[in-house]
Amino acid sequence: MLTVKQFSSEYRDGVRKVCIDTAYFGRPLDEWIDIHPELYADFYTRYYTDFEPDGLFIALVNNKIIGYMALCSDLKRQTEVLRNRIVPDIIKDIISGKYSLGRKIIWVLFRMLADRLKYGPLNLSPKGYNADIHINFLPGYRGIYRAWGKMVTMGYEYLMKKDARFIIGVLFQNWEDPEEKMNLLGFKTFQKRKTTIKGKNGWFLITGCDLKEWQERLPKAIAIFTRKKAMNIKKEY
Repeated sequence: MLTVKQFSSEYRDGVRKVCIDTAYFGRPLDEWIDIHPELYADFYTRYYTDFEPDGLFIALVNNKIIGYMALCSDLKRQTEVLRNRIVPDIIKDIISGKYSLGRKIIWVLFRMLADRLKYGPLNLSPKGYNADIHINFLPGYRGIYRAWGKMVTMGYEYLMKKDARFIIGVLFQNWEDPEEKMNLLGFKTFQKRKTTIKGKNGWFLITGCDLKEWQERLPKAIAIFTRKKAMNIKKEY
């Protein structure tokens, strides 16, 4: 049975596991890089689970977490928490030997440098945008669009209550026409980079959405996520 609900602390490990198991184009982290998986989960999920849990929504099948949507309603606060709490704790754990970086980190850093030289610096905080969204689903469950639709509704209501009008979405996927798919959901593209990791081509997009304008598009967005194969059928729209 499918259930979508707000996060609670007993599901913290499940959220971290989904993050780790979908790190590489929706595939497990160890297919990409050999850093300690808990280090990766700390960096990408700890803010949402520990510092803004009210903005985290989970999808479960038979009480197993199969996906989540994490929202930050204040990017300034998120940056401060990362800088003052999360990253220092990660550094301490690396120094103590609790977390390992692995040898592949050199290759990843080289790739990031090459992309920066080719495309220029990333702008993860476009002017005026004060919130962000982070979504992950396990392989085999991404077609459960009812979960996506419910999460979109709950997340929209949460952000509007927090007066977070402009939201950033960072996409790392190997979809065809990723810009078109994001536009259907009301997100416009600010930056787009083509990248290759271990022979797989993919896209890195920084997108943004005005939630007040999106209010009129919300029914259509929900419909996209609740129709089977909707993300692949262009003529339906």
